[in-house]
Amino acid sequence: MIAVGVVVALLAVAVTGLGGFVLYKTAFPAPKKHPAKAAQPASKPATPKITFLLCTPGNSGMMLPGTAIPSPCHRKAATQAEKDQLRQDLQETPAVASVFYLTQPQALHEFGGHMPNRLPPSDAFIASLAANTDPDTICSRFSGRPGIMRILELQSVTAEHCATLHN
Repeated sequence: MIAVGVVVALLAVAVTGLGGFVLYKTAFPAPKKHPAKAAQPASKPATPKITFLLCTPGNSGMMLPGTAIPSPCHRKAATQAEKDQLRQDLQETPAVASVFYLTQPQALHEFGGHMPNRLPPSDAFIASLAANTDPDTICSRFSGRPGIMRILELQSVTAEHCATLHN
């Protein structure tokens, strides 16, 4: 195909002069150069989220159901006052960007139909952390509070650390 194009160009120039070359350039335009793709911005890392699984009637026995983990719930569900206090304290913590509450069915849906680490279904608070916040500081600050069954940071190995701190 290139050889044919060169022959046509030479004939066009020979027969019509420089005007033939212009006709050839119109008939066979040079391939378009594609501009370099703009660099894609680096994807932002996921905002760390801390999950506070609350004591409920189904997980307040001596052992967490289905596990060999002792329940920190001392045979009682989290009271409304404990839930309200936890929400308020989370909202007043500068390292916490946002807080939302999940009922047991919502938490099961959020975790894909089963609770993390084979824990029993539970109500939960999920706290999104502010940028550059170490999840361990939040785990340490809220560990051992009444009404909290487990504290988990599910996006890293910190999940185990939070669970260990809480026991």
